[in-house]
Amino acid sequence: GLLQFARPAAPKLQRQSILPALERALSLVHEVAVRQDVLVRVERSDEVPPVFVDLDQLLQVLLNVLMNALQALDRGGEVEVRVGPARKRLVERSSLGRRSGDRLSSGRPAPLLDFVEVRIRDNGPGIPAAVLARVFDPFYTTRTQGTGLGLSICQSIVREHGGSISIESVVGQGTTVVIDLPVEKRHGDRRGNPR
Repeated sequence: GLLQFARPAAPKLQRQSILPALERALSLVHEVAVRQDVLVRVERSDEVPPVFVDLDQLLQVLLNVLMNALQALDRGGEVEVRVGPARKRLVERSSLGRRSGDRLSSGRPAPLLDFVEVRIRDNGPGIPAAVLARVFDPFYTTRTQGTGLGLSICQSIVREHGGSISIESVVGQGTTVVIDLPVEKRHGDRRGNPR
């Protein structure tokens, strides 16, 4: 069906910096931001380690998240993009794709791993909890023109890179999307494969 059609191709992973994809995404949304009088601030760590990434697929993810942020904002809003290294525990996913805590099923703490983290924050209206719980569901959308596939595809792409994407939001304060890509090569999820 349509969901199969919307499934991204397997990524062509190469060890490289994500910065070219980020720069390209920022340049592609620049005109929209200027038109909306939105300030886009970028903070890059001095050291952003290379990761195993398909830059074209990552560009698709970054563009989708940046456009969502811009569409959430009124004139004069602000988007902040931060990129840098992060050490985090790898968390297991429940069958619903939600985090199930920082412990492995054996009860031992999950290992700390090195990631490159991209945080994209807007100071828009935020996302109500009932909507936030469904943002990664295929075909779920709150927009009349939306397909509801954007974030679902983004999640598939990031997972196939062995990474994670999560969204934190406070109504009235804004939304932060966090994308973590592992520095070490890991096997990502292939949607439709048994887990």
